[in-house]
Amino acid sequence: VLWIAATREKGRRIGTPTRWWNFNWWFHRVGGLIVSIYLTVICVSGVMLNHKHEFGLMIEPARQLEAEYVARQTPTRLHVMIRTAVQALSRRDPSITANDVAVVDYRPLRGYGKVRFKKNDMEVVVNAYDGEILSIGRRRDLFIEKLHTGAALGDYGFLVSDLTGILLILLTVNGLYLWVKPAWIGRGRPEFEGAGT
Repeated sequence: VLWIAATREKGRRIGTPTRWWNFNWWFHRVGGLIVSIYLTVICVSGVMLNHKHEFGLMIEPARQLEAEYVARQTPTRLHVMIRTAVQALSRRDPSITANDVAVVDYRPLRGYGKVRFKKNDMEVVVNAYDGEILSIGRRRDLFIEKLHTGAALGDYGFLVSDLTGILLILLTVNGLYLWVKPAWIGRGRPEFEGAGT
């Protein structure tokens, strides 16, 4: 904000801004504000996801297994893990079946697999080696994850990320133009008229 205000003031001192200059200044201000808001959402949600255990959003135990332990063990097969998760959750809700499984997140290096269900965003965490149920609960970070990936905006949420990337490129080029143009005009041209064409 400080930079764009100073740039605009510098342009006014050099001469009368053209419509093209005013448009570029407006685009940089509005585009920069939009991108800044979206990037702030991505950054904040990313930090929360990186530290979801500390924020109390993580239901599975935080643990990293030693490589030697992992090498000595035989991981549970996925279909067995899913069956174990379905059986565990069906004790709470008898209507749950394997067809209700939405995502299986298998992490043998951390010693568990997460079986997420469509119904109520429930998730069962199963030990990757002995089939023990580590936890059953509702995913508390699902909305934050969707916010981070753009999925919270619907099926076309990825377009927002694409447009933000394009807008960042345009803002970079536009910013260089706004930064260089007044200096170029100040060295060789007395005023703004016709400078934007």
